[in-house]
Amino acid sequence: MLRVGLGIRDMGGVYLSGVYEKQENIRLTKNNKADLWQVQAGYKFGNNMIKGMYGQKDLDLSDTEDKTSWAAGIDHSFTKRTTAYLLYTAVDVDNEADQDLGDWSGFSLGMIHKF
Repeated sequence: MLRVGLGIRDMGGVYLSGVYEKQENIRLTKNNKADLWQVQAGYKFGNNMIKGMYGQKDLDLSDTEDKTSWAAGIDHSFTKRTTAYLLYTAVDVDNEADQDLGDWSGFSLGMIHKF
């Protein structure tokens, strides 16, 4: 497995990052591979940050689906240790027969507190 990531943090309130990953021998089947990549961006203003993500997973398996995902959300920092977030995520799964299987989307609402 190979994983490479790069990020730029707090460039005038803008945050950018990306990840690429190559996997082999997926699902205990030899000679199968997958390429995954994802880009993320965020913009911080005051106690808030808006953020977005887009990514793809391309599988080299004849009986497996490829996936595309995206997300958008906002964080609000109450203190340095406590942050609330709202996030919408959508995943699109396409198989080789050009059918949509396993598509889903949903909202996440939560709070992170660092002890």
